[in-house]
Amino acid sequence: MKNESNLNLDRLATNQKIKLKRYWTDRLKDFQLNTYFEANRELELGLDLPLSGYDEFKIPFPERLSLKIEKMSSSILGKQMIVLGSLSVLANKYSSAEDIGIFSPLSTLNEQNQINSENFVLNRFSEFEGLNFSNFLQKVKNNLLDDFKNKGYTLQNLFDEEDPEFNAAPKIGLVIANDDTVVQHDHINFDLLFLLRADRNWTLSVKYNKGEFDPGYIETLAERYFHLTEKLIDEPEVIISGVELASPEERHQVLFEFNQKPSTVPFDGSIISLFESQVKKNPEKLAVSCGESSFSYRELNDLVNQFARFLKKTAAIKADDLIAIELERNAWTLVAILSVLKTGAAYVPIETDFPKDRKAYILSNSKIKILINQELLDLFKEKQQDFSKRNFNSGIQPGDLAYVIFTSGSTGQPKGAMVTHEGMINHLLVMGKELHLDAGSKILQNALFTFDISVWQFLNALIVGGETIIYTKDIILNVELFLKQLHADQVSILQIVPSYFGIMLDFLKENRHQYQFDSLNYLLVTGEEISHALLKKWFKLYPGKVVVNAYGPAEAADDVTLYFMDSLPLSYNIPVGKPIMNTRIYLLNKDWNLCPVGIIGEIYVSGICVGRGYLNDQPKTEAAFFIDPFFKEEHQRMYKTGDFGRWLPDGSLEFLGRKDDQIKISGYRIELREIEFQLMLHPGVAHSLVLVKRTASEDYLVAYYTSADGTVPDDLNTFLGTRLPKYMIPAHFIHLSDFPVNPNGKIDKKVLPLPGELIAGSNFSAPVTMTEEILAEIWSEILNTDKSKISTSKSFFELGGQSLKVMVLVNKISKQFNVNITIPVFFSNPTIRAISLLIEECLLVTEENDKAVQNKTNLII
Repeated sequence: MKNESNLNLDRLATNQKIKLKRYWTDRLKDFQLNTYFEANRELELGLDLPLSGYDEFKIPFPERLSLKIEKMSSSILGKQMIVLGSLSVLANKYSSAEDIGIFSPLSTLNEQNQINSENFVLNRFSEFEGLNFSNFLQKVKNNLLDDFKNKGYTLQNLFDEEDPEFNAAPKIGLVIANDDTVVQHDHINFDLLFLLRADRNWTLSVKYNKGEFDPGYIETLAERYFHLTEKLIDEPEVIISGVELASPEERHQVLFEFNQKPSTVPFDGSIISLFESQVKKNPEKLAVSCGESSFSYRELNDLVNQFARFLKKTAAIKADDLIAIELERNAWTLVAILSVLKTGAAYVPIETDFPKDRKAYILSNSKIKILINQELLDLFKEKQQDFSKRNFNSGIQPGDLAYVIFTSGSTGQPKGAMVTHEGMINHLLVMGKELHLDAGSKILQNALFTFDISVWQFLNALIVGGETIIYTKDIILNVELFLKQLHADQVSILQIVPSYFGIMLDFLKENRHQYQFDSLNYLLVTGEEISHALLKKWFKLYPGKVVVNAYGPAEAADDVTLYFMDSLPLSYNIPVGKPIMNTRIYLLNKDWNLCPVGIIGEIYVSGICVGRGYLNDQPKTEAAFFIDPFFKEEHQRMYKTGDFGRWLPDGSLEFLGRKDDQIKISGYRIELREIEFQLMLHPGVAHSLVLVKRTASEDYLVAYYTSADGTVPDDLNTFLGTRLPKYMIPAHFIHLSDFPVNPNGKIDKKVLPLPGELIAGSNFSAPVTMTEEILAEIWSEILNTDKSKISTSKSFFELGGQSLKVMVLVNKISKQFNVNITIPVFFSNPTIRAISLLIEECLLVTEENDKAVQNKTNLII
């Protein structure tokens, strides 16, 4: 039995352990291990880099810097405070994280002059905002002293070292020690460990995970660490947020070497004069075609002059007036665009199938002078001969508005991006130069009228004497027909979104021999991130056929960077290229400091490409548009994109995604909050959350909601369809009794159910006939959903289908049943039950009338 003194000692030890546990639990509350230094993008491909193991990079510590540190403090603890503080600032600058954790030893050396795993604790640094380095060091000192007082609680107590999550979590460490000190950390797998030997000749060794970093990255990291530490010591009273990570050399690189020197844009009357000069050169050459309809340069110019005069007679028009165009895309759409521009006004595109409320908002917000619809166009055709075909001076100035495109807005209403003539012309000239456009160029116009890439697709051929070829929706939605037409028309320039590219490649894989694309000079992909897997498929089918990855926001006249590829890139994330002419790209952190190569920052665009802002929305304009602070004397506008990226060593830009809830699906920019806002207007919805989900082949939207009265509304798809464009309708609507929350009271998005996890409800209808069974299997494959979850009475679109998937589905059904299902027929009969009835009826008629001869049956609406 223990005596009384031993019992008291046990109680004291227990109390001390409880006290230490409480201290460290509070100290590390809500902290998550994180990596602050981004790994190499090539690693995901395993390119010439080992998957595991460690290496060490040694570099002399600058003598000038070591003297400055020793001048500030001669003790090991003081030196540790400085180098640990500056490393946490470096991590903050690299990652913008406000909560930094770095492992370092606190305890004294053991008898063997060793530092081992038991000596390490996790030092936590936060609240950088508003502090200078002097203030911050005082906080670091106080924290270290408090941690030292509570040093008896080791990592073994804090973390379960056998826990796979702890072992897998990224860990950064720093040790400052003498030359003869042995450092061991067998039980801690550091991704990065900075070991500073601080005796007579200071040296820095960085031990790194070879599966995450390469020597070049580590060398740059060490040099930036030295640079930043010296800067912080030299300017201890400067607010940390104002201290730029980039060295003078790196600053010059990202400002001047990565961006082209501005050049003069020849502006002699805008798009109209450039077009008219081609009319003089090639009057009888084909300018535009769409199916059976086509116009030569002379015919197109005559119509533009007549229609522009008709519009000017319809209303008094001046510069910056807005004229809306609501027409199906065809050759007359191009007539309308050029005519509006010739009047000196700007055009506002509106899709004919936009919901009534959205159309009304755009028309009202834009204060439209004229609405060009089919009715007005028919009226013009009746009076066409009353108007002269002669050219006239439109008086367009470089800064006048050319067009306003409405994009998704976070407040529940779309916002109109205003683009000027000089921005539009600059983009057209860049595309002409970079794509080597000439009179033999045939540019496909396949983008929706309200998509910003439609502008150059419509107009670029006309300023070089080429041909604009317009494909209507029925051709685009039938991938086989689309490719046949593309081949027959000998298109030389094609631009598509990656989601369509994927469907196209699936078809080409089975039919490669039919499509050589000898005439295709450039294939451009834009609107979404292009995957390495898709490019691999393309270059396997068509080696050497150039693909261009383009990036740019509607607010900056479309593309601002271009990346050309004639073979498969080595990098996993495909770069978006270098800034185009008269366009500057900056990567800035949250404090507007320039980010050097490899550092993630928000993408800002500056130059004549940047538009005027958002139409009749000053608050949104002021939040996203600024005067370029780096070249104030030029008075150029600068746009805050909300996208994140980083510079690559060759000056190319790598796109890394959105900053906020704005995403892109099938090339369309979408504000998730706008969908949530509209969903909340439904009387049966209490709360809503819309997320984007990703599969290997596509992105899709999922809407989660709770009901206001406990009932589950079944008309959400239809309800949103009257308020939002089709591309903004979620693929799935998931009803929840309550939203799951994490310990901080926020919605825990990680535990929200996926569509495939849902249980069939009372409205579920299982397949009955053999035809329905086969169709359900096809549905399941296309939707990537368990067959048991597919109801024969639910629309393909309710089950998560999208327009692009319809092409694949229709093709599979046609082949399976040897019938010809057209796209319009499917849209009219989008359920398994409806389609199966049509198929069975059709096959019965075929069998009775002509079994032997008729191999295919056309289903007609």
